[in-house]
Amino acid sequence: MRLIAGAALCIGLAGCSTLPSDSVSTDTGPAPRCDRSVPWTYAAAGREIFCGVHADGCAECWGDEPEADTGWDSGPGLHDFGQYDIPNVGFESVVSIVSPYPQARNRGLCGLTIDREAVCWGRSPAEFSGHYSEVRVGEDFQCGLRSEGGVECPQYRSFGDLFPADATTFDFSGYIAGALRPDGELWLGLYETRFERVDAPAVPYVAMDVTENDPSFGPWFVVCAIRETEQSLDCWNASDDGSTGEVIDTVPPGTFTTVCLTADDHACALDEAGYPTCWGDGPMGEPVEPLSQLSCGYSDACGVTFDGRLLCWGACDHGECDVPG
Repeated sequence: MRLIAGAALCIGLAGCSTLPSDSVSTDTGPAPRCDRSVPWTYAAAGREIFCGVHADGCAECWGDEPEADTGWDSGPGLHDFGQYDIPNVGFESVVSIVSPYPQARNRGLCGLTIDREAVCWGRSPAEFSGHYSEVRVGEDFQCGLRSEGGVECPQYRSFGDLFPADATTFDFSGYIAGALRPDGELWLGLYETRFERVDAPAVPYVAMDVTENDPSFGPWFVVCAIRETEQSLDCWNASDDGSTGEVIDTVPPGTFTTVCLTADDHACALDEAGYPTCWGDGPMGEPVEPLSQLSCGYSDACGVTFDGRLLCWGACDHGECDVPG
């Protein structure tokens, strides 16, 4: 099914209604739609497909498929996420893929329900069983952090086994993976012929993000983490030569609670009051009001304000920043 005129998908039981039948193609029936008067609680930026969750658990995804002349012909766009493939559940959060690779085959989406069950849809979705605190989407597979501990990747179980069994949070992007342990130790892994652990600063951290940049935007593997004591930011280019890599000296000073990385050599962070700061290869145009939550995509970012609005900024090349409502 293909959505017409930027219509958005709605996932969830509460607050959903039906679009007019002439607004979508008739091959899979009418598309549901969220109640736009309900505040947003969660934002998920990705590569051309962004999503958000309303306070009633209804989630929407929007954006556009890749342009025909970019050569991105191996992954489905938003129109391929058929309505009957989308779980009709109440969501707490959702995640979209942020890939540096145009040929990414997955382009799937995942989310955590209000009961902390992990569900995925799109092309070759993973089948999870149990309860999870986090879920992540990769090019070829999806992974979740189980509530009782351990990272599980149903389609690639040996990859999940690489992470520390006591990981409190985890992330991966392309050929880099990271996790935090209960004592704040940062675990990092890079892939050359196989995933191997690489060094990280020996200080405790409370938040981190990793990304593999699009090769056209500079260093491939980038890590940012927030120190536990100072709440300051450390960012560096991860290296597989046994060192911690080159420190990035353009990181802003201050104290922060959240950090996220794009795949085009940008990063954003929230300070203690929730105000966003972004830096990197050129300005991103971040909002000047505090946010309760932050998410970075390929070349954009989104956040939720304290009064329940969802804001997106950045390159916005495929309609990602046109938030429904």
